[in-house]
Amino acid sequence: MTNPHATTPFANEVAVALDAVRQAGLLCRSVQDGMDPGVLEKNDRSPVTVADFGSQAIVCDVLAKAFPDDPVIGEENAGALREPDNAALLDTVVGHVRALRPDVPAKTVCDWIDRGAARAYSSRFWTLDPIDGTKGFLRGEHYAVALGLIVDGKLAAAALACPNLGPVIGEPRGAGTVFTAVLGNGCWYWPMDGEGDPAPSHVTDLDDPTQLRFCQSVEKAHSSHDSASRIANHLGVIAPGVKVDSQVKYGAVA
Repeated sequence: MTNPHATTPFANEVAVALDAVRQAGLLCRSVQDGMDPGVLEKNDRSPVTVADFGSQAIVCDVLAKAFPDDPVIGEENAGALREPDNAALLDTVVGHVRALRPDVPAKTVCDWIDRGAARAYSSRFWTLDPIDGTKGFLRGEHYAVALGLIVDGKLAAAALACPNLGPVIGEPRGAGTVFTAVLGNGCWYWPMDGEGDPAPSHVTDLDDPTQLRFCQSVEKAHSSHDSASRIANHLGVIAPGVKVDSQVKYGAVA
């Protein structure tokens, strides 16, 4: 497969990041596919909790094997999973991880999750959001697995898995897309199943504002839909805003 980042100083890092978020995205899709349709009505966030833990475990495992000295700043730690009262939750998380890592012990899964609990400053570290877009995930729609490499305070490389994003922006369920970027090397998008070559991602060059489209949050609390509409009207944009959750919006715009 063609690697558009092959000649960059972070070629290995972005290749590993691509693999990590791709695997995590597959785990998250599995959790979402098996989700009880009633969880949203019951305000039960347990499926996204399982996906958060499982996603972080997979990403941290991949990073540990490739870059054992790199700290990871994630969102989760396995303290709660180690409590006896949460044995059923741990079993569920481990079950989903074992779909990608057969026979891995529960303790090892917890250790992988805890590798994302770094908090001390480092000149080089990874930052991870294992599930960005909780409400989109629970609705069975869009969410993202976001991973970035920070070097000397600057974003050097990144990978963003959008497991439900297809070629038509705005559709709730597609085959999945992963975006990668390296500082100075542009942004590319890849099929999440690993089949096929990447393509360059860039903002469309259009002179006719009536052909422009824009993205906004599904949740009104996350963005001002009224302000977006006023700006669109001022610019002559007539297509309605595409409402989509999480950092998937950034991939769609790119």
